[in-house]
Amino acid sequence: GYRSCCKHKIPAEMTMKMIHRLLPLLPLLAALPNTAEAFFNTPAPTSSFTPPPSKIDRTENPQWLDTLKYPGTPNFDVLQKTIEFANEKSYEAVAEYYDKDYVFRGPVIGPITGAEVARTQQGFKITDAYPDLATRPFGFTIDP
Repeated sequence: GYRSCCKHKIPAEMTMKMIHRLLPLLPLLAALPNTAEAFFNTPAPTSSFTPPPSKIDRTENPQWLDTLKYPGTPNFDVLQKTIEFANEKSYEAVAEYYDKDYVFRGPVIGPITGAEVARTQQGFKITDAYPDLATRPFGFTIDP
């Protein structure tokens, strides 16, 4: 005989073999929490957690991103400026946020001057290819 599974017909003996192979897994599956329940019903922390300090001494081993730190306290709202920058719609508007001495430095590429970055970005012509492109940036936070 055949058992129906969706739109496929599977021979009854094959169905029984599949069930017998899965039976040993049932206790394991029963022990796992319901994924949705575990995700949405996270228990409140019972104590305050203090993360351990970094084991990397940045004074002796500086990283390339360490050069991006702003010296002192900015005299502008960093979060607001970031949101404004992310919502700009043209290359010209974005370019106004860069310092005239801006240089991009990455672990693989760079250094690239601000003028080279602008020229490269304009070469993509994304806004010409997609004139109705709508970006929806969200989730901005300040990393302490």
